Amino acid sequence: MINKKMACSIGKRDVHEFMRYFAVSVLALAVDYITYLFMVYGKLLDIPTAAMVGYSVGMLVSYTLITTRVFTNGWLRNNRIYEAMLFLISGMFGLGLTYLMARAVVITIGNEVQCAKIMSTAVSFIGVYFVRKKIVFKSSS
Repeated sequence: MINKKMACSIGKRDVHEFMRYFAVSVLALAVDYITYLFMVYGKLLDIPTAAMVGYSVGMLVSYTLITTRVFTNGWLRNNRIYEAMLFLISGMFGLGLTYLMARAVVITIGNEVQCAKIMSTAVSFIGVYFVRKKIVFKSSS
């Protein structure tokens, strides 16, 4: 049985972990978003494809920072190849969410560059966070 004091400390740890994840994600998102805007406004790619390319670049930044700043005690910390593979799979899940949400915005309201990125980012962030916390980087203890 968990006492109240222990339950509160677990909650605080989770909040701190989420805040670190959020900060790392903001940085990765900045890289993602700059890449996305460059591709769209440079007329190099259409909106959904540019969203996927930006997401992929941001994902590389994210993995590097998450494994060194957020989830440092995951069950696969001694097997980075498998950890990176699961991270990539979770990223593909997020990539799919990103594409589908951007496509839904384009179909529903047209080529709204900012709206498509904001909506797809929000949906992907929430979905991927839970996959990574519960599967990819679950605690080894």
